[in-house]
Amino acid sequence: MTVFRSRLNPGVEREYGALAHDMSELAKTMPGFLEEKPLLPSMVSASPLCSSLTAHRIWRGATILNTALHKKRDVARSMPSITYSVQRSITSTCTTAMLFPESEELALGAVVLRGAVADDAESVLAELPRLAASSPFRRVTIPTGKAMSVEMTNCGAVGWVSDQRGYRYEESDPISGRAWPPMPESFRQLATRLAKQAGYEYYEPDTCLINKYSVGSKMGMHQDRDERDFGQPIVSVSLGLPIMFKFGGKTRTESTIKVQLHHADVVVFGGVARLAFHGVGTLRKGSHPLTGDVRYNLTFRVAQ
Repeated sequence: MTVFRSRLNPGVEREYGALAHDMSELAKTMPGFLEEKPLLPSMVSASPLCSSLTAHRIWRGATILNTALHKKRDVARSMPSITYSVQRSITSTCTTAMLFPESEELALGAVVLRGAVADDAESVLAELPRLAASSPFRRVTIPTGKAMSVEMTNCGAVGWVSDQRGYRYEESDPISGRAWPPMPESFRQLATRLAKQAGYEYYEPDTCLINKYSVGSKMGMHQDRDERDFGQPIVSVSLGLPIMFKFGGKTRTESTIKVQLHHADVVVFGGVARLAFHGVGTLRKGSHPLTGDVRYNLTFRVAQ
């Protein structure tokens, strides 16, 4: 029987095994805390693609990792709240493997859904000219004064902006002074559906950052940390030309995973992976039947 039909990163698999190995010693010092796991659904152990042994090993490994970070003997009393993001990440891993055979796990809580918006791509792209007519694409500057190579705009209740004053969300477009165009309902429903497919329920984005990559554009390694609630995942949709995606850890020095993103692929990351550094390489010359020589990236977030 195949335990994971999705491709599990070897480094992640080794991490699970090493962490689970220490579980018995931790249990001796903190008896009973394993019973407090309300967020791990029974469907994980029952899934034909996630054996009960594998699901339990992942759960135990992630729990010991999260517990070790706190280094407190009395952490058992607050275990449910502390392990909330860890358990959501595990749920994401197993439910995604069950529902989407072409999914790829990048890390605990982070997954690539291959071709997940293939049926929605044309309708999403059809909305972009209207949104850009209200708030045009522009190249913003970072706090050092350097202009980014990517053009961007926003839709939704707020929009992400950057200038010499820093990174932040604002309710109005700095260029026009008017409110950002409302997020199309079809966008909101799409993002909610994708988050659910990745194991994150009740996702209601309030903003969408739309990036336009031309040949030569790239995005350096960064964290998405301007939002108020890090408990909500990031849903990132790729349309058009392919690009190399890089996904790391919570520090710049941690190793990175590189995967090629193609048209209609979606990356969802949350839980313990929510603040992982990530970026993309340089967009190479090419042509796509729907977008021509560019790539669009729609990043849905809960900013407020």
